[in-house]
Amino acid sequence: MKPFPVRALLPALLSVTSFAAAPPAPPEILTPGLEISLFAAEPEIVTPVGVAVDGKGRVFVVENHTHQVKDGYAGPKTDRVKILEDTDGDGKADKISIFAEGWISALNLAFSPSGALHLVHRNGVVRLDDTDGDGVCEKQTTLLALDTAATYPHNGLSGIAFASDGWVYIGSGENFGAPYTAKGADGTSISYTPGGANVFRIRQDGSALERVATGMWNAFAMAADGTDRVFVADNDPDSRPPCRLLHLTPGADFGYHFQYGRSGLHPFVCWNGELPGTLPMAAGTGEAPTGMLDLRLARLGPAVGADGFLLTEWGDSAVSRFRLDPRGASFTAVREPVLRGDAGFRPACLAAAPDGSVYLTDWADREYAVHGKGRIWRLKAAEPDKTPPAPPRPPNAAETRMLRLGALAAAADYPELREALPETDPFLLNAALHALSRPVFRPALIADAANPNAAVRLGVLLALRRGAAPDA
Repeated sequence: MKPFPVRALLPALLSVTSFAAAPPAPPEILTPGLEISLFAAEPEIVTPVGVAVDGKGRVFVVENHTHQVKDGYAGPKTDRVKILEDTDGDGKADKISIFAEGWISALNLAFSPSGALHLVHRNGVVRLDDTDGDGVCEKQTTLLALDTAATYPHNGLSGIAFASDGWVYIGSGENFGAPYTAKGADGTSISYTPGGANVFRIRQDGSALERVATGMWNAFAMAADGTDRVFVADNDPDSRPPCRLLHLTPGADFGYHFQYGRSGLHPFVCWNGELPGTLPMAAGTGEAPTGMLDLRLARLGPAVGADGFLLTEWGDSAVSRFRLDPRGASFTAVREPVLRGDAGFRPACLAAAPDGSVYLTDWADREYAVHGKGRIWRLKAAEPDKTPPAPPRPPNAAETRMLRLGALAAAADYPELREALPETDPFLLNAALHALSRPVFRPALIADAANPNAAVRLGVLLALRRGAAPDA
């Protein structure tokens, strides 16, 4: 047989190699005045999710290797946190190291106000300390643990946000309705049976665990706005879209409860405050929101501004801005798309850097199983944004009243709380119900069960139910 002329194939082989090595196309910018560039890509980073940026501009990223692993996957057996640095200023990561590793179903990262890195995995919240400053975590401290038989990788613990009053808010998913026990570092615990997904909060040392709100499907992404306000992106309502942007308030019930089925279509389930005692959404979001950023932390120019949040919408291959508009004691919001990519663009989480740019992790494939691809994008203003950082939005009169009502806790406060029961603003009503669920008000509620005002009677029943009164 005559030898095959391999030399003749070289140009074609080189062409194929060049095509394979070509960088991925960036998503389309839909808001003027922005630029996006590729900061890192596979094989340096694969299937990235949570991201956080420290005061030095170092980008910390969760590299997930345990999400629905298929046979033959060649990656590590556990998830890890990588540090990516741009040491030569060319806009691309050129120094990559492993900061910590060892988890299953790691999802989210966030720095506390004091600069401590926190990681959320399906079954816990861990503080990661670099005690000697060498870029490697020497100490891991569990602040919250979730004890459950359920193992699905992203419907346990997920979201995290640090509020200005020292509380750390932790989001959870519906856990397939399986029971669990959430346990704080001080031994405080909360047991759960099928109901709505919850948001918990703990102090920064892991103590004083309490449930803040319920009635969600999966509180996957969370952000605080510089005050004590916390917002949640609820992902995902199965058969009843859209996903939801929620204003979190103490005692809130957002209407979804697993015991009535996964679909969200049961008449005892609601999605926008249709049932008495539940709260509406601020806005519907795109499909599968997984990351959320307070825009006051970014500097993306006047077209984006500093009011509201950026939200990644994994299922829609998009990133959108949500501008807040006051509505009584709460807010509505308008969705404004900022980025949109092709089916290979799957934005997961995002974080602001000290210079105001935003780093965005990209799962890079619609497949849930880990697949060896991944990207990190950097979004910034085309021209330096010299606008001073925006102060937190002060509460209006209705929100101030809501905060006051929710804090009332003395028997003598009952008349003021009863006056709020006919309220048409659901957030004011929720604050009154939250306060009235305290045991101190139970005798007065029982006595008022025959009140001639139907709104008061309904409020009495709702408050007794919230307080788990055995004689309700």
